Amino acid sequence: MNTTLSLDDEVLRFLSSSHPDRAALRRDPYPFYDRLRSRAPVIRAELGPWLVTSYDAVNRLVRANRWTRESSVPEEDLSVAERVFLRSLVFRDPPAHTRLRRILSPLFTASVIERRRQRTRAIARELLDDLRSRDTFDFRRDFASELPVRLICEFIGMPLDARQQFEGWAHTVRDLQELAHETESAEQSARRSSIAVPARTVVLERANKTAAQCLAYFEALLKEKRAAPGEDITSMLLATSESDEAPLTTEEIVATLIILHVGGHSTTTDAISTGQYTLFRHPMAQNKLRADPRLVERAVEEMLRFDPPVTVGIPRFAPCGLRVVWGHDPARRLRLSGARCSESGPRSIRRAERV
Repeated sequence: MNTTLSLDDEVLRFLSSSHPDRAALRRDPYPFYDRLRSRAPVIRAELGPWLVTSYDAVNRLVRANRWTRESSVPEEDLSVAERVFLRSLVFRDPPAHTRLRRILSPLFTASVIERRRQRTRAIARELLDDLRSRDTFDFRRDFASELPVRLICEFIGMPLDARQQFEGWAHTVRDLQELAHETESAEQSARRSSIAVPARTVVLERANKTAAQCLAYFEALLKEKRAAPGEDITSMLLATSESDEAPLTTEEIVATLIILHVGGHSTTTDAISTGQYTLFRHPMAQNKLRADPRLVERAVEEMLRFDPPVTVGIPRFAPCGLRVVWGHDPARRLRLSGARCSESGPRSIRRAERV
């Protein structure tokens, strides 16, 4: 990282999903977070949102309960991609969120989760048995990614050979989430062009094409599950939805399945591989864990805190002008950075930089 960059330039790199120099910053963002907390714990980015990194500020803002996760764009003006990929309960407010949660809750009872836990253990043992017979292997590809992708495909009721399509859809969700962080003026568009960052229209065109493919795939899958239901979550979702007074639309079902994949596969892959890497970097902690397996649950919690798979929270918007610590948000965009960015702050956890 070039230390001569201004903090504004670093923020621009951090928020611009296709910035050519973003990967280096995201690979080890914690020095950047430290600079933000010490010099500008609440900062307005060129691309629109406010980035909040102070633990105290994030804590107060989240507890304010005055935010919305939904776009102010009318439903009829949303793109196909936004309707398909961003209509899950993660991106909705009550009463829509309440309705979706009511329909989904039977899918996550204690008995259902226990069955999934047993299946998870069985697949993990199968993968580890295979790895033990090899001289070398890629841990991320052969275990950290393979375990959740097998589980999520079984969970949803789709064949493993559809995994590449699903991963492409998950990338589209992340691209659209990035766009949700930006309120782009003409000057900001020019700024993006000067650093070779694709315009919103380019990203949306690509996302709309992907959304059409996604809808076609799931319409066929839903037709199949209606004709021959199984024990997978798609069949259960159809059953619980169709018995509800306000059944889910096809777009809502697709959005739900996609977000389950993003959370169940992409995030889990990152958590497993990053956790393993953390242990390699801290051999004393690894030896302590090997000596006392009872510490596993605490170790998992600590690794998720120390280097989490998600380092920036879901964007939240102020429904009206809102005073933010010492500033104001006239553009309705406030991005709350939770996760490691604020949790690792010196005011929240003692010796937060240590495992």
